[in-house]
Order: sequence, then structure tokens, then C-alpha cells
Amino acid sequence: MPSPPTILIVDDDDIEVTLSTIALRNLLPEVTLVVASDGMAALELLRSMPTPPWCIITDLHMPEMDGFEFLQRYEAIAASGPVSPVIVATSVMRSADLDRCRQYGCVLGTITKPLVSETKALSALLARIDADAPSHEPSSSS
Repeated sequence: MPSPPTILIVDDDDIEVTLSTIALRNLLPEVTLVVASDGMAALELLRSMPTPPWCIITDLHMPEMDGFEFLQRYEAIAASGPVSPVIVATSVMRSADLDRCRQYGCVLGTITKPLVSETKALSALLARIDADAPSHEPSSSS
């Protein structure tokens, strides 16, 4: 039996992390959740993980390192190996933010927070990830 998927949540807001946890556990009861409070902490966690997470869900607006800088650095360090698909979750998705997100090949899609209010959209995004392949190769959309 395959092990439960691991999802990395990158968000500095404890309430949003709690709401995301509820939404994810409702959809994937066996999921293993790992949390980082900003992009820098997420990169450190990713370097220490023995295998890449099945998926990463990141906020855009965080202290220290925001979601855009995280995406840029993540794609750079993951360029030589498998890349976990990233779902960008934010309270307000401006068209400029959406355009910037589309620049990153690792971004599977975007969703509005809180995730508990968007379970259909979250479920559809998660369904796009092949459960048998926890990560995909980076795209050449540079």
C-alpha cells in the first residue's frame, strides 16, 4: 500500500494554516501535512526532506520571503530533479499576481483562501496530481 501523500503548506497565518488543514484532511484523511511559515523556512524543509512532497500549497504574501521569491528559488533548486506541483493560495488574487504565477512551470494552479470555502476547486486541483508520481519534471516555460 502506498504511503499517504505529504503536502507542504507555506503560510505565515496560523488561522489560514488551520483552515487549510481542515480542508485537506476532509479531502485526504491520510495526508501528512508539513508547515513552513515563509518561503525561506519552506526551502530549508524541502532540502531536509528525503523525498519531495506530493504537493506544495503556498501563500503569496509572507514576511522574510514571499511566495513569488519562494517560487523563483524553488524552481532554481529543483531544476535538476523532480519538482512538486505548487498550488498558490491567496486571499486576494489580482490579475497581475495571476500573470506572475503563470510564469512558473511548477505552479499547478491558483485558489482563493480560505481553502475550506473552496473545497471543490481544491479537490479539482489535487485530482490533477498523479498520485503514483509524487512529483513532475520542471517545464520549460522560461
